Amino acid sequence: MKIIKLTTYRVPPRWMLLKIETDEGVVGWGEPVIEGRARTVETAVQEMEPYLIGQDPSRINDLWQTMYRAGFYRGGAILMSAIAGIDQALWDIKGKVLGKPVYELLGGLVRDRMKMYSWVGGDRPSDIIEQIRTLQQGGFNTFKMNGTEELGMLDTSAKVDDAVRRVAEIREAFGSTIEFGLDFHGRVAAPMAKTLLRELEAYRPLFVEEPVLAEQAEYYPRLAEMTSIPLAAGERMYSRFEFKNVFAAGGLSIVQPDLSHAGGITECLKIASMAEAYDITLAPHCPLGPVALASCLPGWPLIAMAPIMPPLGFMTLLAWRQLRPGLLPVWAGAALGLVDDLFSGQPFGTGIALWSVTLILVDVIEMRFPWRNFLTDWLVAGMFIIAYLALNWLIARQSGGMIAPALLLPQALLALVAYPMVGRTVGWIDRWRLMRFRVLG
Repeated sequence: MKIIKLTTYRVPPRWMLLKIETDEGVVGWGEPVIEGRARTVETAVQEMEPYLIGQDPSRINDLWQTMYRAGFYRGGAILMSAIAGIDQALWDIKGKVLGKPVYELLGGLVRDRMKMYSWVGGDRPSDIIEQIRTLQQGGFNTFKMNGTEELGMLDTSAKVDDAVRRVAEIREAFGSTIEFGLDFHGRVAAPMAKTLLRELEAYRPLFVEEPVLAEQAEYYPRLAEMTSIPLAAGERMYSRFEFKNVFAAGGLSIVQPDLSHAGGITECLKIASMAEAYDITLAPHCPLGPVALASCLPGWPLIAMAPIMPPLGFMTLLAWRQLRPGLLPVWAGAALGLVDDLFSGQPFGTGIALWSVTLILVDVIEMRFPWRNFLTDWLVAGMFIIAYLALNWLIARQSGGMIAPALLLPQALLALVAYPMVGRTVGWIDRWRLMRFRVLG
């Protein structure tokens, strides 16, 4: 079997899919992307294509090392994201050829279900409390939320009090019936991170994510020494060579490599093994699209040091509505559970197949219209709605449950109206932030 073609598909809101085709008709899917830099990663994938055409796709380690070591420059967000998506697609091909899910090829399961947490957004405590109550009805009891807005290098006591007050109100409303992590998003410099961590300790957050940016990793052990709150980071680290120095220095309790940024399944399993040696738990980062999610699912259940699964984006609602509350089962589809499962009559794999097909159809529009008018936005919204309804139906059919149209149809209509407006609003906000950065920078 030989690789004969690589094709990329840029898909809103911020995804890019990769299809690798072989001369025997077996196809693999990956998701190589950096949020906001899809075209840049796409170019990197195209530049790696000569290393892959004509090669045996089953030689995953050999091809990975060639892509990583063949050039003079190595690592970084763009190159490692390109390698990540290619690696995912190669594993997808291998699983389909052998007729096995990827987790079986990697040694098998150590758990049958994973505990999930859900993201809750908003800066006002009342909004967050209401969202948590809604999610509790679906079975969630663990959450993650923003820890604070952007803070200056040395900011005011009022800003600190606002951040602490929000967390205090949430803990007061729910007591110990819920757990929650706080994400600083790297918005906080080291001096203010010390202050915030000290003030937040009384409310026992499950963890604080990215207390400072990864380029300030030397502060992780210093911050860990002065707080009992577990610290998490890693979504902006891209290889085991970056993680090794962080592991050796200490300070982190949770690492969060992204399987679409940190070299794919191959590299992230190595990072996971290194983390286990340092008694650090793993929670892979996954805010992207369906193939990135499908790539994560083989890894979590077979890693002993992965006690909890981050939010699944658009899959979260499906999981907590149709499946057991707060738990994500391990599906048994071949490979990554993509596309082929939709037509094979096999179990529905990771539940991503229909999304993959839909996103490819969406890309036919995107290739001709670069998302600059409401008509294309509405066409895309309609496709997503069709996929969403059909995917709900398929999952409910497998689980023996029923879906109330009264729940789904209002969501579909809301999405049809909201999708174009959200896209425009995000674009305006991004442009405003860019101009503000240029003025202040």
